[in-house]
Amino acid sequence: MSSNHHPDFMHHHAPEDIQEPVSPHVQAQQQMEDARFAFFPTSLHGRFPQIWILALENNNCRLIQIFLFILAYITLFATVIGQPHRTEFISILISFLAPICFTFWYIIFPLNPYETYFFTRQGLANLDEKDEVAQQFVSVLKSPQAASFLWKRSQRLWLYFVLPMVVLALGLERLPLLAAGASWLVRIPLFFFFVFCLFRIEMMRWAVGVFKSNE
Repeated sequence: MSSNHHPDFMHHHAPEDIQEPVSPHVQAQQQMEDARFAFFPTSLHGRFPQIWILALENNNCRLIQIFLFILAYITLFATVIGQPHRTEFISILISFLAPICFTFWYIIFPLNPYETYFFTRQGLANLDEKDEVAQQFVSVLKSPQAASFLWKRSQRLWLYFVLPMVVLALGLERLPLLAAGASWLVRIPLFFFFVFCLFRIEMMRWAVGVFKSNE
């Protein structure tokens, strides 16, 4: 015998339609996560690789910078830490030249992130040529303000690298070594690489901050 009566559960919402309340703990975690990445402009989402967003997050960025500084110091002060426990003239020269070289380079050839490895790998190659927001971000890196930032950053790196070398030379009361050893065939490129990484991450962090303030 047929019946038009349907069980009561057929009239209720399906289980997947029922939203369970979010616990205060989960909400607090979500708020903390949102606060961590509040620095990043919403208009750049989808125009920036996730790995760069993570790298520029305040805590991560600080850790990366500290790590790069430690490696740069070890490379620069190798002969002070070990034998012959003296500074080197070439150390003082390179600690001065590296920041100024990258400053001139990025002023003459402004950084375009959409031509760099992580951006092109994420399918963002030359996005600035077809997307207005990406073009505006690249414009920040080409601006006079970017050049001013580079000069200030270069001067700060001199304080971090050149000044300690001079102080050490005076403190050790021995003239810096004039001869460069074979180790510098490795140490010079390494030091330039670490300074290059510092410039790159700090330029990107600065540009994102400027873009966020204008959003």
